[in-house]
Amino acid sequence: MPEQYCGRFVRHFNTTCDSYRTDFVFERFEDRILLIISQLQGLGSIFSVTSSANSTESDNTIFDVVPLLGKRDDEKLIVFARTIGELVHSLGHQRPLVLCLSLKGMEKEVLNSVLVALKDDVIPHFGH
Repeated sequence: MPEQYCGRFVRHFNTTCDSYRTDFVFERFEDRILLIISQLQGLGSIFSVTSSANSTESDNTIFDVVPLLGKRDDEKLIVFARTIGELVHSLGHQRPLVLCLSLKGMEKEVLNSVLVALKDDVIPHFGH
């Protein structure tokens, strides 16, 4: 269950994702969500992930990923950030996301394992 600090909800969790110990911190602030995913015991690259509905199609949501710190030209890392942002949004969290990614591997299996952990163990413990 999430812990409450000064009105904010925080969920700390670790598991094994594709044979790597992976630490998760999910913290919901009033105006955004902070999500840290680390296999290297650090923050890694930091991204801002925001969503907006496409004006021509109300069902279509566009996700904008902006690297804030760290690797800016790694397309695979940006795809990972966008995919994680889409999952968080699909689970009912509409706030902008500040995402810190520090992963040992950039293989599809690592991303899939992280997505399963987020969907099953980290995010469901929060209300919207």
